[in-house]
Amino acid sequence: MKKMIDISHHNKYLGEILSMIQGFFPDAVIIRAGYGTHFDKKVTRNIEDAEINNIPYVLYWYSYADNPQEAEEEAKIFYNAIIVNSWEPLAVAYDMEGDTYKEENKITINKWADIADTFCNYIERQAYYTMIYANVDDLREMAKKSGTGVFKRHAVWCANWQNGAQYEELSKMGYKTSKMKALLEEYPDINIMIWQFTNGIYINGESYPIDGDVMEDTNFQRIKDFSHGKLEDNDIRKGDFVEVKTQIDYNGVKNDQWVMYSIFKVYEIKGDRVVIGTSSGITGAWKKSDLKKVKV
Repeated sequence: MKKMIDISHHNKYLGEILSMIQGFFPDAVIIRAGYGTHFDKKVTRNIEDAEINNIPYVLYWYSYADNPQEAEEEAKIFYNAIIVNSWEPLAVAYDMEGDTYKEENKITINKWADIADTFCNYIERQAYYTMIYANVDDLREMAKKSGTGVFKRHAVWCANWQNGAQYEELSKMGYKTSKMKALLEEYPDINIMIWQFTNGIYINGESYPIDGDVMEDTNFQRIKDFSHGKLEDNDIRKGDFVEVKTQIDYNGVKNDQWVMYSIFKVYEIKGDRVVIGTSSGITGAWKKSDLKKVKV
């Protein structure tokens, strides 16, 4: 089990939270990067605090998109920030505005699915794993009215609060509430990756106004394995390991023979251009078609 929390500028900085809750150290943290076309004013510091403390992190974007075009614009802003700031999230999550906002802007369930799908598809094309945030009732409504296609393509960060529950009790529940279990029995295509189980974590007998999350997985491998439904075995993503098929790099330069006998890590992907390197640093860029993914 992975104990997690999710935070935004409404909370204290992550470093302050860790100092405040003695004896509690999350296995990962979900950090809001921004909302609409704006950045969360605490995102940079929160990511720095996570990296200083060697805590893996997921980044999420709180959306105000009214249509797929606006969703893609949000995704572009988000992705640009990831690249410019060299952030390295485990995954990217998409959190859409609440019911009141949807009603006022006439966003139907089908439109909601299209908006979420557009955002996540753009982010995934840049080689990041994605998930969609939704509460269990919205998940059921969406599956009922628009099918489960969007959930075959993207994992789910599901909210179903059990306020007062402690992390240690969640394994007895199978990391799911009865409502979540009923949903998955009816719609087995929905892949719930992370469960937001409370808006106030309970640690050492005290309650704190911080959202609590849990992931049944013990090494985050499910996030990597699930990515974009059923990917081809050789679909290359950031963080994968690869071999080169040719000494000729993206710019047409012939490299030394040693590159043909080495394994490289993927650091960045933009279209067909893939930046690879070793533990010593960046080696160069190759065409995606000139790389072969390998397991290490």
